[in-house]
Amino acid sequence: MVAECAPPQEAGAESKAGLALEVASVFPVLMGAAFTQNNINSVMSELRPYRQGLLDAAQIAARLLTISVFLAIGLSNYLAFGSQLQPDVLLNYGTEELGRLLAGRVALALSGAVKLSFLVNGQLSLPMYLYPYQRNLWAVLPEQSAEERMGDRSSFAATNIASLAGCALVAVVVPSVWKPLKLLGGTAVSCMAFTFPGLIILRAGGGGERAGAWDRTLWALGWVLAAVGLLQAAASIASQFM
Repeated sequence: MVAECAPPQEAGAESKAGLALEVASVFPVLMGAAFTQNNINSVMSELRPYRQGLLDAAQIAARLLTISVFLAIGLSNYLAFGSQLQPDVLLNYGTEELGRLLAGRVALALSGAVKLSFLVNGQLSLPMYLYPYQRNLWAVLPEQSAEERMGDRSSFAATNIASLAGCALVAVVVPSVWKPLKLLGGTAVSCMAFTFPGLIILRAGGGGERAGAWDRTLWALGWVLAAVGLLQAAASIASQFM
């Protein structure tokens, strides 16, 4: 839900360094919308017969649907609230803000429905994000089998519950979720998109003397991906203090 909201003006954002850190830390959060289609891979792999063409078509449809929904939400919020649009979308749907547009009871009901939908969305979508995250993590660690670890349902469920509890604590304690979301986007998403894939490539080897040109190219790409992910995470962390 961050994709439809403009970032607030924070200290340091006016400088070139501050602006660069803002863009670097926000980009993975926006990119997180594209990760919604990742669950299709696990779902389609369980279907028989498997057809690559059907999987590709489903992924394209998921991307288009995700982008369309986010753009529609952003446009509708802008049309409804205009210049009063808040960086945290939930702040726009408080009873006081909605009371300017709707009757009292209707505003209260809509505010409760929006907040409840956010909670349900988090409970349903967080395990989807954690699955590729944990799988890549176990694949990177030495002497670990990603297949065996991901088959441990109790461990995976415990991680999901702990993550949901952490998100609930942040939502209660932090007045604005913008900074935690930027930090999550700049670290977790950058790890899933860049750092972990790069480390997996490096672990597979390919940089030795007997490696071919293609293997050496992949090995170099692994270093690039890992470096980009680490720089992205560092920029996100640094932006929290500017």
